[in-house]
Amino acid sequence: RLRELGVTGDQPARAVRAIERMLARDGPLTRAEIAERLRKLRIRTEGQAIAHLVWLAAAERSVCFGPDRGRDRCLVLVRDWIGKPEPMDRERALAELAVRYLRAHGPAAPADLAFWSGLRAADAARGWAAIADRLTEVEVAGGTTWTLRSRRRDEAPAGLARLLPSFDEYLLGWKDRRFIAEPTRWRTINPGGGWYHPAVVADGRAVGTWATERRRTGDRLEVRPFSR
Repeated sequence: RLRELGVTGDQPARAVRAIERMLARDGPLTRAEIAERLRKLRIRTEGQAIAHLVWLAAAERSVCFGPDRGRDRCLVLVRDWIGKPEPMDRERALAELAVRYLRAHGPAAPADLAFWSGLRAADAARGWAAIADRLTEVEVAGGTTWTLRSRRRDEAPAGLARLLPSFDEYLLGWKDRRFIAEPTRWRTINPGGGWYHPAVVADGRAVGTWATERRRTGDRLEVRPFSR
């Protein structure tokens, strides 16, 4: 894609190294600030090029999203944002990932962890088995799931509605998401091309989508319910 956008030769490699250096020296920086600095190095950033260069830096080096500055998201070095990672062997890493996943998504099953993380099913099962003594079974409509014994399960009050943003973790975190919406409704939330529309959720169920339109007088909120 970078070649299609005219970022050729050694430009991508130079850009990645430059992004890492500028974040170490001046970070956090917005994408526009990074693009300005790259242009001074005669690296092409027009159009979508800067988005793909930043993505490449995150994929190949220690770069990640950091704090927001107004409406703009900044990039930082991983070590500056979350500290130096603690080395661990694969078995311990699988167990730790299973614990962290369940803290945010329980009750769930190993198949959900595999779906969410991209791990092979066997690796997800290994991580699950490693923390078996910390799990409690929970029966749901789809079968048996598990949650951490130490996790408090406070029920949300009835009638609670939320406006979830695009790609919210609640929309992405399980393999079987029929408890959120039926397949016919998912086609409205996730029409294809990897895109998820912001969703209106009431009592845990998706009941529509929403969008905002920026105007001089302020943002206009448009809610598109699935039914009356």
